[in-house]
Amino acid sequence: MLETEYKLVGSHKIIELIANDIVDLEIQYHPRNKKTQLGSLNWVSTSDKNKKPKLGQKRSEY
Repeated sequence: MLETEYKLVGSHKIIELIANDIVDLEIQYHPRNKKTQLGSLNWVSTSDKNKKPKLGQKRSEY
């Protein structure tokens, strides 16, 4: 897709390294739950028990 859709020009090895870095970032910042399978959708939302979260408030606090 980097070559065909985005017209990224470069060696196949460099494009593969960029793609692997993108996947690694996705895994690092959006880790999968052990119950989640590929193709599943996780919906992240706020709690219905508390009011609107305050600026700087951690997700675990609401």
